[in-house]
Amino acid sequence: GMGSSETGYWNPLVVTGKDGKAKVTFRLPNRSTAWKLQSTGTDAETLTGQTNIEIITKKDLFGEMKTPLAFTEGDKAKVLVEVHNSVVKQGLKMIVTLTSKIGEKTIEQKKTITSTGPGLQEVSFPVEITAGDKITFDLQVVGGTIPIDKSSLTVPIRPYGMPVFATKSGSFNQSTIVFIEHNKKLEVHGPELEI
Repeated sequence: GMGSSETGYWNPLVVTGKDGKAKVTFRLPNRSTAWKLQSTGTDAETLTGQTNIEIITKKDLFGEMKTPLAFTEGDKAKVLVEVHNSVVKQGLKMIVTLTSKIGEKTIEQKKTITSTGPGLQEVSFPVEITAGDKITFDLQVVGGTIPIDKSSLTVPIRPYGMPVFATKSGSFNQSTIVFIEHNKKLEVHGPELEI
């Protein structure tokens, strides 16, 4: 995807036929994103040529989880899910299922939202962080006859006792200013800021 170093497909050994043509087939991840396809060719005399094209891949309905980089044991947190919808008509139901797993313990939560038409809708799920080294979230979004969207995300859990003095969270679509400061009466050891 543009703006990141994610590679959808890489093949350094494409050999052309006598007509100088070669056919390559590959599958791009189906999230809505822009991809830059770059090909470079070299002949036996080391003449090279290069071409670039852009492709937009699009998925009609998918969910995207917003979580912190890590949780702390004992947290009562919320997982925000953004439902990106370009086809489910207004008034139709969409079912969002979040399954969270810590060790052997699995909790499934379902929420039904009514489509407001093409665009973005948010739904949040409460999550209680118990002892474990990581939490795995499985998200499923279903809307009408559209293929089910599934995605997974694993977030580490920090043991209790790593103090956090101040946190702010939220979802912003435009530039915003947030002030975070620790309690001035407390001595601060090894301050860190995680954004």
